[in-house]
Amino acid sequence: MVVHLFMRKEALERWTTKSYMTRHMEIFLLIQVMMKIGLIMFHPGLEKGHRFQQMEKLLLLGIKRLERI
Repeated sequence: MVVHLFMRKEALERWTTKSYMTRHMEIFLLIQVMMKIGLIMFHPGLEKGHRFQQMEKLLLLGIKRLERI
């Protein structure tokens, strides 16, 4: 269900116009949800001081696993 929001072009365009911090928080929350449902495991990169690129990679991993289900 979450993945469909990213698949829609309009939603993606709106998402890319948001501020860096807003996108950062949305990705962090999506990763938290994916960890709760067991799609991805905790990653050391999510500790304090993590990099945005690591979060994006982790989110993409979760999305790929969702597509396989």
